[in-house]
Amino acid sequence: MCQIFHCIEYGKPLFKERMEAFEHGAIIYKVRMNFIQLWSLSDSELNTSTSINKKTQDFVRSVYNYFRDNYENDNKALRKFSHQDPAWKLGLEQEEGLMPLNDELISYYKKFFYDTLDEIKEHEV
Repeated sequence: MCQIFHCIEYGKPLFKERMEAFEHGAIIYKVRMNFIQLWSLSDSELNTSTSINKKTQDFVRSVYNYFRDNYENDNKALRKFSHQDPAWKLGLEQEEGLMPLNDELISYYKKFFYDTLDEIKEHEV
């Protein structure tokens, strides 16, 4: 989800690694493997153990908190939301699981998911 909303907000991907599409959603394998470990670190520990800047950390935290607070007990709704991503469907069907990310897709994200980004920004206030 962070990849989609980072593309909308900044016009470029958050991660350089390609997402992989699976039946229940998409992941970036390297990020998934490190997420829980990184999430448990304090802000000062995180700043010394990663090259991710504070602005990006705050953005990721906002997206995470929004989805945690709104979908925590509704996995079906979260799955349905994630399956609205056309890159997920294309990756699952045609790209051997790898999800393409290009300017056309970023334009799609801006058109169809901008309202959710607004909700994320309002949620963090």
